[in-house]
Amino acid sequence: MEQEYRESEENKDPHIKPNWINSDRSKSKPLKVWYTNCDVLTSLKIQELSVNIDHFHPDIICITEVKPKNYQRTLTLVEYNIPGYNIEHKNILDDIGRGMILYIKNSFTYELFDNELVTGMNPQEILLTEVKFYTVNIFFAFIYRSPNSDLGNTDYLNESLKTLSDIYPSNFIVIGDFNYPKIDWEHYTTTASINDILSKFLDCVRDCFFEQLVDKPTRGRNSDNPSLIDLVLTNNNEIIDSTTVLPPLGKSDHGIVEVLLQDFSFDESYDTYWDYARGDYDSMNKMFDIECCNLFLSYFIRSIFLWQQNTHENKSHH
Repeated sequence: MEQEYRESEENKDPHIKPNWINSDRSKSKPLKVWYTNCDVLTSLKIQELSVNIDHFHPDIICITEVKPKNYQRTLTLVEYNIPGYNIEHKNILDDIGRGMILYIKNSFTYELFDNELVTGMNPQEILLTEVKFYTVNIFFAFIYRSPNSDLGNTDYLNESLKTLSDIYPSNFIVIGDFNYPKIDWEHYTTTASINDILSKFLDCVRDCFFEQLVDKPTRGRNSDNPSLIDLVLTNNNEIIDSTTVLPPLGKSDHGIVEVLLQDFSFDESYDTYWDYARGDYDSMNKMFDIECCNLFLSYFIRSIFLWQQNTHENKSHH
């Protein structure tokens, strides 16, 4: 995706700057984001993911629970590489948590942020990135909250989201596995007590003015009741076109959550205006020279005609 204005062949009027952001709108498409908890990103799952990428072309992919629970060897990023994507990560090369990987198409401009530097808090597994998409910047927080997360880490996560929502009051999207199966997202309620982590998280969602957009279960295993624990939260639902739960990778018990954002390749709020810096002044001067010459000749001929007419009338009176 092009990140700067490029002039198309059919649109080279030197006086007008068109409001197209991409020179070929037929190639534009909504931003497609995938998120999933893969329950260990094996080589077979990477192969399956690569096949899915060839068919569905996601732009950003976040995967959590990348590492096995008890691994005996040192992991390297090379084994997770996917051609055409930059790779960012959290807790992959150390023994903290289960690890997160973020794939971003290498045609995108983006910036990664350190949550501790931004918010002053350090939840175990959170990745923050700001992505430039045509005319807008979109800030993403990708999160994995373990079901065994202690109270301190859970509080850090809530406070981080509140701080981030203040810093980014619009175009802020939070995607991740929060492991809160007992929240009713249709009504934003829980039967838990007011001091329970579920109630505190709902308070956080309300304080941030978030809307939760996934409306189907995202996890199911054997005889367990399906649950909605992979969430898409945003403070601006107008930038999101749809959310869909796709089949999982391999035998993971989490589906892939797909988020489609609006197509920002053509922003109707932009007005067409005269760009004087790009004026073809040589041609304009030539045009004015010709026009002035024509005007002078017209005036000269008309003056001669009027002089002859007046001369003739004076003679006729005598």
